[in-house]
Amino acid sequence: MKLPKPNHGDTIIEVMIALAIAAFAIGSAYAVASRALNEAISARERNQALNIVESQIAALKLRNKLDPANFDSTFAASNMNFCLDESASDPANGNWGHYDNNASPLDTLVAATSGGSPNSSKPYNYECARNDSGQTDSSPSNQKYFINIATTTPNGPSGTNPTVYAVSARWNNLGGGPVNIAQVYYRAK
Repeated sequence: MKLPKPNHGDTIIEVMIALAIAAFAIGSAYAVASRALNEAISARERNQALNIVESQIAALKLRNKLDPANFDSTFAASNMNFCLDESASDPANGNWGHYDNNASPLDTLVAATSGGSPNSSKPYNYECARNDSGQTDSSPSNQKYFINIATTTPNGPSGTNPTVYAVSARWNNLGGGPVNIAQVYYRAK
């Protein structure tokens, strides 16, 4: 009668191959999870930026509705850059007007994230900066979204075309790289 051979176990080569396969699987899963997390964060940032842009458009619409006599003279100046206080609800309040935004938001964003100032003669108005929650924040370390409303010169004879507003929010790309922008155009009637 033949006795079965004793089980000697796995060889070191078999163990090394199994470890390599497990390491590859874990590494691949980590890469996929990391990419999904970055995409989720980017989507959340874009959503927050679009909410900020929409609130600026709603503030423009409210000003046009409640104070149409002064709307064009206040907000339709050509090549004007500004932002609005979204909490304003009455033309008699001091926060009803606009905050001039003389500096380029893109230059300001790059400078703000590097601790510098793009142009001291035309500083960015930090009333137009929002934090990660979309709230006005004057602390440079908390500023994430930089808002700008730019008016454009209507085409055609004066008064025949409504003014178009380019409402934008800019923020740094996750992990560096190019600056992100969410921009919506609003045409006042």
